[in-house]
Amino acid sequence: MNFFQEYFIGDYLRAERDVLKQASIRLVFNTTALSVISLVIFFLVYLSKGFYYQLIKNVVIIVLFTGILFYIKKKKSIELVCHLLILISWTNNNINIYLFDDFNFFIALLTVTNILFAFQTLGSNAGIVYSAVHFVPIFLHILGKYSG
Repeated sequence: MNFFQEYFIGDYLRAERDVLKQASIRLVFNTTALSVISLVIFFLVYLSKGFYYQLIKNVVIIVLFTGILFYIKKKKSIELVCHLLILISWTNNNINIYLFDDFNFFIALLTVTNILFAFQTLGSNAGIVYSAVHFVPIFLHILGKYSG
């Protein structure tokens, strides 16, 4: 993993003097890299189980997240990347909730993680906005499901 970290964010970390910013850069890289690794594992599971719609969604997210790693390397910026990571994960959650009618503990955990990630990397204003953006679709789903 150190090789990949050095390749994608090594120059960026050496250029950045702020320790908190370096921590945010590492957090974004580790989150993205771990997501890609997890998605590859899910890819194999979806392929073996024949979940082809999930497989297509998974491949799209793998491509987007891998592109994000190369964007960090090229632009040496994480602000846009943080927004993209949160929005991609939010879209994935909504697809799971509305298309596959799947709202479970894992989606709730991802939602909370996204909100904490937004507060940590983008600040309190963005964290509040992303909290509302994540909460409204879940609330509407639950309201629609249990009201009739």
